[in-house]
Amino acid sequence: MAVYDDLSPYTYWTAEEGVEVADLNVGWLGAGEFPTGPVDPAFLAGLNVLADLPVNATRGTHDCPFCAQAWGNAEIHVLGPDRTIYGAPSLITHYVDAHGYLPPQPFVDAVLIRVRAFWDTIERFDPPAAQDAQFRMSLRWFMGKALTWSLWDAAEVINGGPVSKETFRDFRHWLVWQGSSTFTAAVCLPDTLAAIPQIRNGLPLMDPICSITPLAPTEPEFYRVKGIARTQRFPNLTALREAPEGS
Repeated sequence: MAVYDDLSPYTYWTAEEGVEVADLNVGWLGAGEFPTGPVDPAFLAGLNVLADLPVNATRGTHDCPFCAQAWGNAEIHVLGPDRTIYGAPSLITHYVDAHGYLPPQPFVDAVLIRVRAFWDTIERFDPPAAQDAQFRMSLRWFMGKALTWSLWDAAEVINGGPVSKETFRDFRHWLVWQGSSTFTAAVCLPDTLAAIPQIRNGLPLMDPICSITPLAPTEPEFYRVKGIARTQRFPNLTALREAPEGS
């Protein structure tokens, strides 16, 4: 694969070749040394979203020069606030996640702006903006991030019984629309869902954009049969569900 210094002029393709052309290079690494360091998890999340929107795909592939455990065949283009387009190989997500690569700050900032734009749309509750292709791609990625057994278990504790994959899909969509801090906390520790007013007050969960299958009332028998491990993992949620009426 071609190797370029970070923030050097992009030359891999030319406009005459009928492809998308960037302005500056980022992440075109070879087998030599490269800058490393921790990155904001929000940056990596945004980078993974952008990786689902590759450009300039080729028939050939390039293996990771450091471990040969990943390959790429396209680019990720990121538009900065000054209209600079950064062009990176699609392998950049692997470089950051698996090898600790630290991209230059202007590129990191450009990706974070995309992430903030997504959550700003959520916080403004802006359904028209939610129809944007980039927003919808980000939404699918974050819903996938919430596709965990632990969150599914927590949804069943809230429900007081089994939750279908369709209802869990709606539940994850609803969770994203609760905002960045609530979403992030719930993915890391699902028991924090007990602090959400709709759940604490026993109200039906309502998806702000599309209909959601209502979660059923608590069925105490469910806890007697399956609740031992879940009571230990979700003490706040189970306490809410098992609390006497009016308490």
